[in-house]
Amino acid sequence: MAVIRHGSTLAIYKNISDTLGESASIPSDLVNAQSKVLDAAVHTTP
Repeated sequence: MAVIRHGSTLAIYKNISDTLGESASIPSDLVNAQSKVLDAAVHTTP
């Protein structure tokens, strides 16, 4: 699991493996893309 804070927003990424004994990973591309969107939202003035 990964937790990233963007201003007052928390992004929580959980990972689950379908295979017993095998750990799952969170794709860094997914985290980076969503982080960019959240950062842009935090820095946008209404």
